[in-house]
Amino acid sequence: MSSADAKYGTFKDDKKQEAEEVVFEWEAKAAPWYLFLNAAIIIGKNLAALLLLFWTLLRGPAAKKNLMHCNPMELTTFQVFGCEYTKAFMRAFPLLAGCVTLGIAMRVMVQQRVYYGLLKAGGLLDFKNVEAWRDLLLLVLVFSMLHAIAHFTLKLHELVLSGAAVHEELQQVAINFIAPYVVFMLFLYGSNEI
Repeated sequence: MSSADAKYGTFKDDKKQEAEEVVFEWEAKAAPWYLFLNAAIIIGKNLAALLLLFWTLLRGPAAKKNLMHCNPMELTTFQVFGCEYTKAFMRAFPLLAGCVTLGIAMRVMVQQRVYYGLLKAGGLLDFKNVEAWRDLLLLVLVFSMLHAIAHFTLKLHELVLSGAAVHEELQQVAINFIAPYVVFMLFLYGSNEI
């Protein structure tokens, strides 16, 4: 064997490497379309719950009845400020939640791509599972949801003061607001796991 034929280092001969390359089953999961499809499945149910919330609360046939009317002729100045402040959170929640959902989908795709890329290169990466309640995005949504709940609390307070039927309004709030919010937050909490 001459010194020209000798190969030094850790890499195999290119011809031998091409013939011996093995494709594993998990490598199909690293394809971009597969990662996109996986993320779409994860967030699809979240977006469906958001669309339900958006329709029942803000665009459905009873949309004007669902939110409190912030009439400055009927309410005090502080009540009008509180009403408008909390109504803004109510209207912005579906958009904010949609952005957070898409952010989580991007995070899932990037983490899976890095994981499979390192696995293919011979490395192994173990992600630390962090509790979802420590995720800043989820905390922002909870903050926004609490302000939206304050809007209905203010509305119910006004109904009690005016002597109107509070029981029917509580039932409508539970059906049109609380139930879709809880469903969305449960779906989002579940999709936060990788």
